Amino acid sequence: MRSVNETLNALQDELRSVEAALAQPDVASDLNRLRDLSRRHKELAEINNAWVRLQAAQEDLDTAKEMFNESTGDGP
Repeated sequence: MRSVNETLNALQDELRSVEAALAQPDVASDLNRLRDLSRRHKELAEINNAWVRLQAAQEDLDTAKEMFNESTGDGP
């Protein structure tokens, strides 16, 4: 079973793949493929944006905990 991090990292890889496919000139001439890739890109971009915000929030929380521990004299 994959961890959440592994799954989300795989989705980030898929997002990069979809972006690369969308950049191919032949995709513009295949409207069905363009539509499908565009829809998948939107889905993956939303997930990726939420993941990036969650990681930033976790880093902020870790920093705040460190600052609190330093200010109160509590060590790890």
